[in-house]
Amino acid sequence: MQSDFKGIRSAAVFGAGFIGKHLIKSLVNSGTRVYVYDRNDCPCDLSGVVNWVKSDFRSTESFAKFLTDVEVVYHLISSTFPGDEATGFPCELKDNVVSTLRLIDSSIKSGVRKFIFASSSSVYGVSEYSPLTEDSNCHPIS
Repeated sequence: MQSDFKGIRSAAVFGAGFIGKHLIKSLVNSGTRVYVYDRNDCPCDLSGVVNWVKSDFRSTESFAKFLTDVEVVYHLISSTFPGDEATGFPCELKDNVVSTLRLIDSSIKSGVRKFIFASSSSVYGVSEYSPLTEDSNCHPIS
């Protein structure tokens, strides 16, 4: 991951999975003040280095207080697994789409300058070819 984050004073990262943890470390290494919102506890190597909030994305609490003085939001979080038929479409909408709309609304109201929504490789679906490239045909599983 390229770590050219010069000029970003503060960023909020929603979701600290594989991609999120690497993004967080790159932002920290560039001198950015980082706020993290994730359902898991803060890992030891990031404790005291970032401002970590442990919370569920589906929570009805406002994101506004979390976004005070944040310039860039990275949306990497999901409450469900793509293609999980047990979850069901209404739950997917409520848990992720509605929560994402709340986050976007709070970002606008808080004056966030950039909102980056990262998709996952699940947009390519189940493929018999490996590795996938960004030119691969999309067959989303959710």
